[in-house]
Amino acid sequence: PGGPGGGPRGFGGGRGGVDGAALAKALGVTEAKLQAAFEKIRPAKPADRKDERAAAIATALGVDAADVEAVLKDAVGPGKGGPGRGPRGDVSALVTALAKKTGKSEDDVRAALKAARPDPADRFKELAAALAKELGLDAAKVQSALEAQRPAGPPATP
Repeated sequence: PGGPGGGPRGFGGGRGGVDGAALAKALGVTEAKLQAAFEKIRPAKPADRKDERAAAIATALGVDAADVEAVLKDAVGPGKGGPGRGPRGDVSALVTALAKKTGKSEDDVRAALKAARPDPADRFKELAAALAKELGLDAAKVQSALEAQRPAGPPATP
C-alpha cells in the first residue's frame, strides 16, 4: 500500500510520512529512484538498534555491554513497555536494575541513559546526508526538501 500522494509508505516510516511524489519533484528525481534510495539507507532493524543502545549505555557507564544487554532484555516483556518504559513510562526500575548490575550509582545510570538517547535533530540530519549521498545531491538541498515535506506534528522531545 502506498503512502500519501501515492508514494510508498517508506517515506517517513509509514505513519503519515512525507508525500513521496512531492519530495521526488522537489529533489528533481523520480519516485522510483527516491524509493530505492530510501530502501538502501533504511535504518537498522529494531534488534540492531537495541544492541546499539546497549553498547552506548555500556560505554557511557564504562562497563561490559553484556551486563547492560542482560538488564535491557529483562526490561522487555508483556506489560513492561520496553527498556526504561515500565507500564507507565517509569524508568526507575530500569535505573535501579542497571545500577545494581553494574555497581554504578543511579545518578550515573540516569546520565548514561540520557547520553545514549539519540537526538532527533541529529538523526534527521543523518537521514538527509545519507539520502543526499545516495542520490548524488547536495545535503543542504535534501535537508531543505525533507523539512518542507515533513508532516506537521508535535515537536520532537529529546
